[in-house]
Amino acid sequence: MTSSTVTRGWLTIRGAATYASVSPSTIQLWLKRGLVSAKPSPQVRLIRATDIDAFLQSLPGQEGIGR
Repeated sequence: MTSSTVTRGWLTIRGAATYASVSPSTIQLWLKRGLVSAKPSPQVRLIRATDIDAFLQSLPGQEGIGR
């Protein structure tokens, strides 16, 4: 799996950052703050694209925005 691979709806941190148009450090901050969750795996943390969508839509002024 490459660092930006989407696999069955799961994204790596780098892939999630690209998907959400933010930096990987922003995704890590969101994870640390519990704003999105990740599935731990032996080599990478995986984040559901739908979780990114839900979080982005919950931001003020983002109603109706989706992927």
